[in-house]
Amino acid sequence: MADENDILTDLNSDPGAGANGADNQPMAGLIAQYIKDLSVENPNAPTCFQWTDQPNVDVQFNIAATPVSDEVHEVELKIVVGAKMPQGNLYLVELS
Repeated sequence: MADENDILTDLNSDPGAGANGADNQPMAGLIAQYIKDLSVENPNAPTCFQWTDQPNVDVQFNIAATPVSDEVHEVELKIVVGAKMPQGNLYLVELS
């Protein structure tokens, strides 16, 4: 099993598999999940809770992949949710 700085890179769970021409397709595995960045902003609280207009909600998703080594990639899912009203911003939440 390959070990690069405590990162598992050999994802083959059965080392004898594929020796006789069996399925030898590349495998993908999950090494870790974590929250890289979390931000919550509510700039107009508490007055924004008195506003009666309908908010305009915007939701965005972005996926990026960054190579860490030859066999390891970081895949980042970034979610941005914002709500605005004519009087100003209600909130902005960013998670990656």
